[in-house]
Amino acid sequence: MATNVTDTSREAYAAIEPHLSTLQKRVYDIIDLSDYGLAPFEVIEEMRRFVTSEERSYSNYTIRPRITELKQLGMIIDNGTRRKNHRGRTEVVYTTTTVSAE
Repeated sequence: MATNVTDTSREAYAAIEPHLSTLQKRVYDIIDLSDYGLAPFEVIEEMRRFVTSEERSYSNYTIRPRITELKQLGMIIDNGTRRKNHRGRTEVVYTTTTVSAE
C-alpha cells in the first residue's frame, strides 16, 4: 500500500480519479495493493489473473502506456527498486503516491 498518505494526497486522488480511464484505475489499484510495489511485468501478470472471457488479454501494449500515464500524472513513482523480468531485463518497480478513493 502507499506510504506517507496524507489528507492532501487523498484529495488529490479524488480530484483526478474521475478523469482516469477504467484501465488506468485498474493498474493504479493493483500497484496500490502491493506491499512492495510492482514492476510493469508484474502488473501485467496480476491483470491477467483477473481477465474474464469478455475482456481482452492484457499485454505490454495495453498496460505499459497506462503505467507511463500514471507516472506522468504523479500517481505512481519509482521506488528505487529494480527487478528482473522473464527475459532477464531489469525493470523499475513502482509504488503509488496517493490512496484510492473508497
